[in-house]
Amino acid sequence: MLSIKASVFLLAGLACSSASPFPTLPTTRTVAHFSNATWVENIAVRSNGQLLVTTFLPDAAGAGGIAELSPDQFFVAGTGLSLSPNTPPSPNAVFKIDMAAFDAGREHVTKVVELTDAIGLNGMTALDKHAGTLLVADSTRGYVYRVDTLTGSYTKVQDDDSMKATIATALQLGINGMHVLDGMLYFTNSNHGTFYKVAITEDGTAAGPYEVVADLRTILDDFTLIKNGDSYITTDPGNTVEFVKADGTASLVAGSADSILFGGTTAAQFGRTRADNRVLYVTTNGGLASGKNIAGGRVLAVDVSPSKWAAYLTPSGLRSRPLE
Repeated sequence: MLSIKASVFLLAGLACSSASPFPTLPTTRTVAHFSNATWVENIAVRSNGQLLVTTFLPDAAGAGGIAELSPDQFFVAGTGLSLSPNTPPSPNAVFKIDMAAFDAGREHVTKVVELTDAIGLNGMTALDKHAGTLLVADSTRGYVYRVDTLTGSYTKVQDDDSMKATIATALQLGINGMHVLDGMLYFTNSNHGTFYKVAITEDGTAAGPYEVVADLRTILDDFTLIKNGDSYITTDPGNTVEFVKADGTASLVAGSADSILFGGTTAAQFGRTRADNRVLYVTTNGGLASGKNIAGGRVLAVDVSPSKWAAYLTPSGLRSRPLE
């Protein structure tokens, strides 16, 4: 079996290097730039400011969504999706990454459960942190599973047309990114180019109709939500990050159709320290999805509110290596 460790990387975020205002604060900064064969798929942010990113590599197990259930206890979706048909098959499984153990130099990766009927696990979000439950999306089948990380069991809890690839296009991936906010499950459908939401119960099943938040008519990947229901959504081969208000109004944040820097945006998360809580960290696949301007996956730091910043941000202590 290919190791999941080689598909998760630890990076440093941004640190404040000056406490005085800087008049020409850069909008975007590259935190890490990987080799041309590396697809950076998803991102999580530790409370200490470090970044965890998942990747697809030619000779490693694919890793998709990542979520934190308790401090420094992260869970990753190992997926059967891969960059090449020649890559040996990997299990669709959920793995636990204990970053406290990693910091102490101890064994830190354990398999929680293999989802034997899943085909292409992708997005992941915490459902109930106290109960230790996650929701995990199968982009190929258009399902959502609830995973109990304490018992190592799983159950299919959602199966709806809004989650499936129902349009005859080259991309046959349905539900992709998903996150829970205030009793609502928000999710993107890559095939539809649509951002949806649905009320859910405590066990992750639907408690109401599936609603369209925004129809962006472009391939959508993962996203991050803020407390008022607004979101920042990545568009993968669209090479952009879009800001979508809770009412569905959309506007461009960063990137462009021909951007190399933002080539293949895949996920986004905000920093968690005082120095970077208005910095949006964006991962990219470096153009591997579109096959255009392939430049290697990146982690970018995008300042989304320059007028509120009183410090010049620079990379600090960058580490880019597999968690092994």
